[in-house]
Amino acid sequence: MISSLLPHLYYFYTVASEQSFTAAAVKLRISQSAVSLQIARLEEKLGVDLFHREGRRSITLTQAGGQLWNLCREIFTKLEMSTALGQAQAPVEPLRVTAPSLFGTYMVLPFIKIFEKRHAGLKVIPMITDRVVDLKQEGIDIAIRWKLSKNVKLGDKVLRQVPFGFIASKSYLTQNAPIKSAEDLNRNTLIAYGEQHILVTQWQALLPKKQRHLPKKLLIIDNSLAQLEAVVQGFGLAILPVTVLKFPQYQKKLQAVLPQHHYQVGIYGCVATHRHTPERQTLFLNEFKAYLSEIGG
Repeated sequence: MISSLLPHLYYFYTVASEQSFTAAAVKLRISQSAVSLQIARLEEKLGVDLFHREGRRSITLTQAGGQLWNLCREIFTKLEMSTALGQAQAPVEPLRVTAPSLFGTYMVLPFIKIFEKRHAGLKVIPMITDRVVDLKQEGIDIAIRWKLSKNVKLGDKVLRQVPFGFIASKSYLTQNAPIKSAEDLNRNTLIAYGEQHILVTQWQALLPKKQRHLPKKLLIIDNSLAQLEAVVQGFGLAILPVTVLKFPQYQKKLQAVLPQHHYQVGIYGCVATHRHTPERQTLFLNEFKAYLSEIGG
C-alpha cells in the first residue's frame, strides 16, 4: 500500500514545495494536467482534500495536507540526503532564465553557451519571450528585464545601462525626406513596441516637452525582434537600443536618427527567491554583467 503511494506522495511533495501546480510540472518535466491527475488520485485514495484551490493559480494546504506535507518533507529530505551521500556527483537542476526576444537572442543566448562551457556541471534552459513571465508560476530562476517593465522591483540587480534612440534603415532614410529635427519625425512612420504606455514613456524620455507630439503614423508590433526586422525592411523608424548598430548583420543596414536624442535604460536581473538557487543565480548574473561590460552591450 505504502509503496504504491510513493509516486503520488512525491508529486504532492513537489506541488506543496513549489506552491504551484505549474511550477511543479516544470520541475517534474511533465504536463500540469498530469500533476493534477496524480494529486486527484492521491486525494481519492486518502479520502481527504489536500489543497484549497483558491482561483486559477493560488493554492494552500488544508489541515490534512499540512500534516501530510510535514511527513513527506521528513521522508523525502532523508531520501535526498541518502541519495546525495551515495552518489559521487548528483546531477544539478538546470538554471531557468527568461529574457525579452531582441535582447535575449543577441545577448543572453550567446552568453549561455559561454557560461555552460565555463561551468561544465551547470545547464541553463532559456525562455526567450517578450511576455512578462510569472517567475514562481513558471519555475523561472532569473528574469532579464528592461527598466521599462513594470515587473522590475527595488532590489533587482542592475546589470548595465543601455542607450535607446531612434533607429532606421539606410534604405528608408534614402527614400524619404531628411530627418533633421524632432518636428520631422511627425511625417514618418514610427514602429512602436507593445503597449501605448511604453511608447509614451520612451517618447517623453527622448524629446523636449514642446516636441512630444506622437507621430500620426504608428505601426504597433508586440515582438521586439519583429520590431527590429520591420525597421530593417524599411517600414519606418523605431526607438531601439543603440547597441543593435554594433551587430555585424546590421552595421551596413541601420543608422541612428537624431543621435543627440537618446536616453539610458537599465537592464535588470530579477531573481526568483522561491527557487532556492542563490549561489547559481548570483554566479550567472555576476558573469553576465561582466560579459555585457566586455562586449559593450
